[in-house]
Amino acid sequence: MADNAIGKAYGSGYAEFTDGSTKQILELGKKVHYFNPSATPLFTLLGRMGKRSTPVPKFEWMEDEHFIKRSIKVSVAATVAMPASGSIVVNRQAQAELIEVGNIYKASVSGTNAQVNGGTASVYHICTGQDSADSKKFTFKTVTLSNNVATMAAAAAVWSYSSGTAGATLSLEFIGTADSEWANNAATNDTISIHGASHGYAEGADLQGMSSKKVRRLANYTQIFREPYQITRTAKVSKQYGEQEYARLQARKLAQLKGNIEWALLTNGNSVADASAEAPRRRFAGFGIGGAAGVGVIKSCDGRGDADYQWDSDNSTPKTVIDGLDAMIANIFQDSISGSMSKAVFCSNKWLKQLVAAVRGSAGAQFEAGMGKDIKAGLRVSSYMGPVGQLDFIQHPFLEGVHEDYALAVDFGNAEMRALAQSDVQLRKDVVKNGQDGETDEWLYEGGPEIRNEQTHAILKLV
Repeated sequence: MADNAIGKAYGSGYAEFTDGSTKQILELGKKVHYFNPSATPLFTLLGRMGKRSTPVPKFEWMEDEHFIKRSIKVSVAATVAMPASGSIVVNRQAQAELIEVGNIYKASVSGTNAQVNGGTASVYHICTGQDSADSKKFTFKTVTLSNNVATMAAAAAVWSYSSGTAGATLSLEFIGTADSEWANNAATNDTISIHGASHGYAEGADLQGMSSKKVRRLANYTQIFREPYQITRTAKVSKQYGEQEYARLQARKLAQLKGNIEWALLTNGNSVADASAEAPRRRFAGFGIGGAAGVGVIKSCDGRGDADYQWDSDNSTPKTVIDGLDAMIANIFQDSISGSMSKAVFCSNKWLKQLVAAVRGSAGAQFEAGMGKDIKAGLRVSSYMGPVGQLDFIQHPFLEGVHEDYALAVDFGNAEMRALAQSDVQLRKDVVKNGQDGETDEWLYEGGPEIRNEQTHAILKLV
């Protein structure tokens, strides 16, 4: 049995066993990102931007909902009655930050034949809570406002809205806050004073209810990656090719291990953990490229099902193509508080070709190419300065073929790798002792990505 004390396993480079034998362990966690970065650019940059260990296979973090939204607009498709059953569904977590139980909102619509509550141009609603476990689905009830007092409407207190025969836009504007208990339990004609930045507080007023804004507690898992290789004793001692073959096998298998991690980061869907097994198999949640819309970490900016993150690059009018690209970029940078103003976009050669063609056909768009420095690990980077933020495009070999229409935008201020303690990328030497004539070594890694504020990342698609 091995003594896994850090001093022996890592300080000396050896793990000592009770029978007196040793197995050399060489950890490369801090240096592995310098190896073959162009083949695994996502894993390379994740590791260089930030890396922390985790003491357990399931690691958790918390994210705050902020108070940065005061109004939103929600697009509604033609001939659709939305929201159904008195609820509203927003498509981004950043939009959900507007909604809070107890808040009163002015709702209005614009568009052909669009209606709120049977023809009213605008009406006030109070949020009474979430309809389900989905944090982006909320219930509303109708209220009336007069002199800083809210009253439950005498009519049926349900949300009704129809977009008519054409698409429409639903607008919600924050008006003030009532007590959340009243919001959930008020009966018809109940009244209560509202307060907030636009109303102030009455002199000598009692304390109001505490904010119901949530702190989201999220988690991911570490996943085991293993790549063994073997060299015979005869080959190892051969003067002609033994050492060269041994070095080639090491490098080849390390490249394969990094490639496996990279592929999992790109294509893994939702996390899976077999908690019932004594030796469970875990899979971390990745970005989900290639899967169905909503599968994987990204739920908000998802070009697999949302037209706002799809780019039509084949339009015959160059200005229309660039305008479509700029509109998509503006959507990516909607959350300018939690996210940074620069994102790395991993894409195929097809994406780069379409981008260059669009820029060349435009009047003034610029597309700059160069070798990345510092955090870009020397990768070739092509930068496009959009109307809101900057996208740094990096060619990714795994996004060729069936995934060539997809691109992944990552905000590295909200992403990093978490390796299980004592399980960062390491070379375990001579791990098999069964009397065979040869040596079996193994590359091992156990870790997973911590992808925070998923609304700051995006999956983009060419259409």
